[in-house]
Amino acid sequence: MSNGFKALAYRGHLTHFVVPEISACQLKILKQFPSLFTGLGWLKTECHITLRTDAKPFCLYNPRKLPHPLLPKVKSQIETILEPGVISPVTAPTEWCAGIVPGLKPNGKV
Repeated sequence: MSNGFKALAYRGHLTHFVVPEISACQLKILKQFPSLFTGLGWLKTECHITLRTDAKPFCLYNPRKLPHPLLPKVKSQIETILEPGVISPVTAPTEWCAGIVPGLKPNGKV
């Protein structure tokens, strides 16, 4: 379970999260061709997030402060995931948004 999901669930905004199950055939293909399923990819199946009826939009008004030594790595990672469309820039006010919370992995990458 991702930290974002945990945060939304903790605040009571989510009632449940539905993810399609992987069939035995799909699992066999994943195991047979692991190199085809590494890195970033697209999930072509629709997923639905059900919010409570009384959930209120949440957004940040100020960017988060990052440690200066981390900035080059964060900028590089943002460019890496912007290019294929994993994330998109938010240039205007929006009801729902979440700031990034970068962290260092054991290998030194963000």
